Amino acid sequence: MKHTELTLCEQMHIGVQAVERRLRLVGVTREDCATLKRFKAVITANVEELLDEFYDVLANVDEVARLIGDKEGLMRLKRSLRNYVLTLFEGEYGLDYVQSRLRVGLVHKRIGVTPKLFMTAVLHLTRMLRQRIRSEVPGMEQQMEVMHALERVVFFDLALIFDTYIQSLMDEILYRSEELTTYAKELEQMVAERTRELEDLARLDGLTGIPNQRHFHAELRREFLRAQRMGSHFSLVYMDLDNFKIANDTWGHKVGDQLLKNVAECLKGCCREGDVTARCGGDEFCAILMDTGIHGAQQWAHRLIEAFDASEERYGVTLSIGIAQFEPILDHEPEQLLKRADEAMYRAKLAEGHAVVSAECDEDALLCEGRPPPRDAKRRGGRELRPPRAKREPDAAAEQAGMAEASGA
Repeated sequence: MKHTELTLCEQMHIGVQAVERRLRLVGVTREDCATLKRFKAVITANVEELLDEFYDVLANVDEVARLIGDKEGLMRLKRSLRNYVLTLFEGEYGLDYVQSRLRVGLVHKRIGVTPKLFMTAVLHLTRMLRQRIRSEVPGMEQQMEVMHALERVVFFDLALIFDTYIQSLMDEILYRSEELTTYAKELEQMVAERTRELEDLARLDGLTGIPNQRHFHAELRREFLRAQRMGSHFSLVYMDLDNFKIANDTWGHKVGDQLLKNVAECLKGCCREGDVTARCGGDEFCAILMDTGIHGAQQWAHRLIEAFDASEERYGVTLSIGIAQFEPILDHEPEQLLKRADEAMYRAKLAEGHAVVSAECDEDALLCEGRPPPRDAKRRGGRELRPPRAKREPDAAAEQAGMAEASGA
């Protein structure tokens, strides 16, 4: 149930029996109640003078003056104090009385009256009431009876009021704790999101959105070790974009970026769940095809070429694709498999247009990859695979320059 649906007594679990127990603890008896009630009229006569005197004293305390604020605030406080003094001598201290005292504590806590200021105010009020008792109650014995009864009821009130202070502090601590818990959860979620973003930045290529070279090498090693351990197989595809530098220089970097994005989209569209694609730098891309032999990798490469040819603008760019299947006898480290796929890709670059070469093929047998591309490949920008032209032996400087250009430098 909400706090707004409960009284202060109900919120603090104070019932009739709890009130009686509290009265007994501070020693308030039926005789005390009767004594205070009997002398109420004489003690509270001209109560307005008592209130003026009380606030004249407190107004000299800077902290209290700031809390009072203005004339209207002072009038409200005087009305509250008048009611407090009158009920103090009622002689009835049941649940209604306790509720009013709890309300006093709550109001003072809310307006910022600290316990030390409240105790100071109670001390001044009690002193003034004693002076009234001495002047208005006849006989020393009766004066002492009234003073002792008043003292016990004031202690009864203070216990209730400070319980309210404590309860308010506990509620505030609980509220702050819930706030901190909520904030911690939000912060944890924010950190997790930022961590994922940082992981993506470290894992993905900023332009194409597919994994970068660093992540690719980590995935290649993981799959390599799995294949060694499980005796499974997979194929590695290494691909380079022919004439990319010419298209990039001729049509601008915007066109070059769009070509790279198109290739990345084609790669994602052709891969299955579990396969890994990556941009390995410049205009080179790689793919790890899980549980795929050389023939399946060749078919995959042809599907990739068809997907790329289906794009609207290719600006004369074609794909040279090298494929190598993991072979435990040949590949003792992932780098060896990568080197075989890379070498196959460079052999594919010797042919004009699209070309797919497997590492298992000899240098004079480019047609061993399997089924050829569609018959209309030439019209759509590709061409059928055919053996490469005889390779001339370049001089060392020309060979070095050619290698640099082919790698996208």
